[in-house]
Amino acid sequence: MTEKKWIGIDVSGEELAVGVYPSGETKTFPYQPQGIWDLLMFVGSFKPERIIIEATGGLEAAVAAELYNSGLPVCVINPRQVRDFAKSIGVLAKTDDIDAVVLGRYGEAIKPQIRPLATEEEQAIKELVARRRQLVEMLVQEKNRYCRASKKTGKDILKHIKWLEKRIKDQNTVTAGQEFPSFRRSNYPTLRRLKILNLPSGEGFWGLFGAAVMLQDGTKPPTLLAA
Repeated sequence: MTEKKWIGIDVSGEELAVGVYPSGETKTFPYQPQGIWDLLMFVGSFKPERIIIEATGGLEAAVAAELYNSGLPVCVINPRQVRDFAKSIGVLAKTDDIDAVVLGRYGEAIKPQIRPLATEEEQAIKELVARRRQLVEMLVQEKNRYCRASKKTGKDILKHIKWLEKRIKDQNTVTAGQEFPSFRRSNYPTLRRLKILNLPSGEGFWGLFGAAVMLQDGTKPPTLLAA
């Protein structure tokens, strides 16, 4: 009987470390187009049960998409879950190769469900929502600094506050028809799956999933434009 293989891929800015469980075999590829192609050939040769990758703020997106589009069983996992698993099995050492094998072992133990990855457009929407949240957080921080700043420093901070307010306002008036023409109310299930949409409201772009953002950052409801 052929031994089942579980593969972990540790993603960094320049390299992709692959670990095979239970054999412990490891191999590293450069994180560039040719390296991803070579990785696909290497990983595919094992016919793995699962390929486990940690979510790393979008750094994993390119290799995860290539694996998924090649029909391989890739799962993108919350890093906290993997850290907790590593502690539970007594793995304290940390190198890219060790992390990759631990990811494979996590796959064998947990057998996470394989879910569809976000499309390019869905990923763009997630990034836009995340960017707006970052802008709002920066705005709050700058307003707090402005309250404590000297008159001279305050002028510079005030300029940045006005710039941030304009950027947020610009995003608030984006419509689905302008940026993401394929997204309409029919995409509610997708937006809910992406954990972007919490409350339905309006027809515009921020009407689709702005409610979720507003709930989190407490800002005033944006202008809703018809798509």
